[in-house]
Formats: sequence, C-alpha cells, structure tokens
Amino acid sequence: NRIRYGRLEEGKLESAFSGNIIDVCPTGVLTNKTFRYKSRSWDLQEAPSICPHCSLGCAVIPGGRYRELQRVRAGVNEAINGFFICDRGRFGFDHVNHPERPREPRVDGQTVGMSEALSAVRTRIQQTVEAHGPSAVAFLGSSRATFEANALLQSWAAELGSPHLVFEADLGRDRAARALTARLGERSRSLEDVRQSDLIVLCGADPLAEGPMLALAIRQAARNGAQVVVIDPRTVELPCAATQLPLAPERLPEVLTALTKKDLSAFSRQECSILDQLASQLQGAQRPILIGAADLLTEDGVTTLCDTAEKLSSPERQVGVMTLLAGPNSYGGALLSVETSDFSQLLEAIEQGSVRTLVCLCADPFREANDPARTKTALERLQLLVTIDSTPTLAAQHADIFLPARASAELAGSYVNNEGRLQA
Repeated sequence: NRIRYGRLEEGKLESAFSGNIIDVCPTGVLTNKTFRYKSRSWDLQEAPSICPHCSLGCAVIPGGRYRELQRVRAGVNEAINGFFICDRGRFGFDHVNHPERPREPRVDGQTVGMSEALSAVRTRIQQTVEAHGPSAVAFLGSSRATFEANALLQSWAAELGSPHLVFEADLGRDRAARALTARLGERSRSLEDVRQSDLIVLCGADPLAEGPMLALAIRQAARNGAQVVVIDPRTVELPCAATQLPLAPERLPEVLTALTKKDLSAFSRQECSILDQLASQLQGAQRPILIGAADLLTEDGVTTLCDTAEKLSSPERQVGVMTLLAGPNSYGGALLSVETSDFSQLLEAIEQGSVRTLVCLCADPFREANDPARTKTALERLQLLVTIDSTPTLAAQHADIFLPARASAELAGSYVNNEGRLQA
C-alpha cells in the first residue's frame, strides 16, 4: 500500500523508449494507449517477427485481430535488442492499417482479380521480350522486401535473361551496403557486443535517428564504464555522456585515416587534443567498436571504417565494426546484387529507350532515387510499370499494373540485419 506508480517529476514523459514501461509494469496499471479498449491480449493472433523500421533487426511480436494489426510488443533476442524495443518499433505500425493502403490489383487503372492481373503481367512482359529482347525488362528490389522476395525477383530476372537487376534506388545507400558486405566479415559486432564494449567511436552515425536501440546499447556500455566518442557534423544526442568532435561529412574518412597513420597535421589544435586522446584510448581498449552509418559515410567512408578497424587490430585484440544501413534488408539486397549494376545505369537505359518495362518490388524510385525530377521524367518514358507493394507509394499510384503485397507483419520471410545476421 506504499507503492505509487508515477514519475519522479511532473510533465509529459518524452523518451524514444517510453513504451517499454508497458512491458515492465507488474500490475498492468501503465497500459498501451493505442491498444487500450480494442481487444484482450488473449484474443490476438501473434507470431514472432522482426522490426521493419531500421537495420538492427530487433525481435518484435505483432498481434492482430479482425485482419487489423492492433499491437506490437517486444520480442526477446539477447544478441540484439535484449528484452526491449524502441517506440518506433512498438507504435510505428499504422502503415499496415492505413485507410489508403492499396489492397486490390489494378490494370490500367481498373480494379481486377488477382489472376487477371498476374496474367496481364506475364502477357505484357512477354510481349516486351519478344519485341525488344530480355534486356528491355528491368527489375528493382528493395530493402523493405524480404530476402526471399528479393531472391525470387533475382530468379525472375535470370529466367528472362534480363541484365537489369537492382535492389536499391538510392545510389549512396546501395554502394555503402555493398561495401559493407564485401568487407565486414569477422569484425561484425552485435548490440550485445556494443553493450560489453569499453570504447565506442561513433563516426557519422546518429543512433536515435537511424537505429534507436543502438543508443540504448551505448548507454548500457557507458554505465559499465565505456568511453564514448562522437565524430559528426551534427549535434548527436545520446542518453549518456560522450566526447563530441564536430567535423564536416567529407572529413570523416580523413579522420579515420589519420588515426591509423597517427598523423594529425591536417587538424586544428582543439581537434588534435580530442584525437590524441582518442588514439590513446584506441590503443588501450580491449573491446573497441567503430560505429558508422551508410547515409553520411557513403561507400568511401564505410570502406575506410573497415580499413581502420583492420589496421588498428592485432592478433590479441580485434577492433569491431558496426554500420547502420537504410532498411531492414539492406544487407540482404547487397548480398544479392550484381557487382556491375546500379540504379544510375538502369536510369540511363530507360532514358535511352533500351529499357521499356520496370518491375518494382516494394520500391518507390519516384521518392527514393537521388534525383527525383530526373527519375520521374525517365519513368514516364516506360511502356509498362509494374509495382508490387503494400503501401500507397508514388510508384503504386503511377503503375500500369499494380499487385498488392502483404506487410512484413503479415507474411513469412527473412531479413538480413546490418551485422549480416539472417533472421526469420
């Protein structure tokens, strides 16, 4: 009778992880506002799943009733999220129930049955191949699609003989993911490794924006005595103390190279004082981890990050690497990618008229490409645009043939997270 459920101070609770209170409350006093009064917990159909909102691959358990996704709660994966998830993963499921979600197949703007739509896809693609050859058909996968779906898209392209197969419309993200898959190897580190680290160097990564549960892992490491250093042009917020060094994005690979060569002549006196201390910390740490993010580091930065970890490692002590990618299956798409093919080449082929049909799997090149205006103009030249998706994207709206897909909580499949871990 002396227990009070509340806060130590008044006001609104503002946290990227506030929803975990729902799971840890022992009496059910603190409840899920988005789920309250909808259903009883035992009325839900639930299954273990993977969060689709970033590349970390946290375990979640979505629950549905009456064909509506009503709740997502934390799953347990001690190597990644432990027992908790961020609020984005817990409450960010409204896209599944979106009132504008396209649920019926369309052919030339007319609603048709699925069998008719599939037949139209087969017929029109075959007509394109017969008239212009298999190279006139291109395929665009996505980091939102499962590994199996992307692999089937790859099989479809191979069956037709099409050389145009890309799994990411954003060139920077595509090349960064490919660089990571080519270099990561045994230096890959999980969130549990981050929690056990004694030195964490964030270079061009903003965890709360790009992978919130990483911020929680860093906080746990800091509580265990780890040193945290942030090298970034932005003011990166973390739920723990950290040394911050502001540097322009183009200088991030430069600072990594300088740490390996121990040459800081290109930096100011104030920058050198922080980097000198960091160099000493890197030499003395037993479980150091370098953490970057694909969006800011790009391909060169990711490669330099892996180079730096390799050069600073010794047989007795390995320097780990973690890189945040754009989507839940960015790593998987990079594994399937053809080395010489990317979206810029695909776009040029469309502009030149050699590609006349494009199949988009959970991809929206109108928004995701680096030059949306150029992409829109190019895509308007297509004779046939086929879109397979579960969200009302621009590609879905512009599609000549649209095929509705299931959301991640509604289907079986796998994602490959940013450490190369395949999870169903």
